Amino acid sequence: MLSFLTALISPITNIADKLIIDKDKYAEIQLRKIEIKAEARDKLLSITTTPTVDAMVKLAIAMKDVFIPLMRPVISSGMMLFAIYAANKGIELSAPLEAVLVAAFPAWGTARWNEKKDSEKTKRKEMEYTEWDDD
Repeated sequence: MLSFLTALISPITNIADKLIIDKDKYAEIQLRKIEIKAEARDKLLSITTTPTVDAMVKLAIAMKDVFIPLMRPVISSGMMLFAIYAANKGIELSAPLEAVLVAAFPAWGTARWNEKKDSEKTKRKEMEYTEWDDD
């Protein structure tokens, strides 16, 4: 039932992203979207069924929260290490492939830095909205 509601809300918020021009209303919808995701996650973690199902749900949430975010830096560093290995062992790589492999880890670092910067801006906007709402 909860996933059905979440599936209904997601397209509505995607449409709202394109239609709403008012920044305060947009921030309110974004905040509500975050709250709904947190409520859905808490609801999933609080429901108890059989131990196997509970373990699978917790494992799926852990995969989403821990393993998947770690895949990008691990894979990009592995790509860079392979490029270094290939250069040391004399394995010929095409110039574009070598450029992609060598630049994978620095590109991830730059993307991560931009993501952090954008999330800080979003948090500041949300805090401004909540401070304005408290007044």
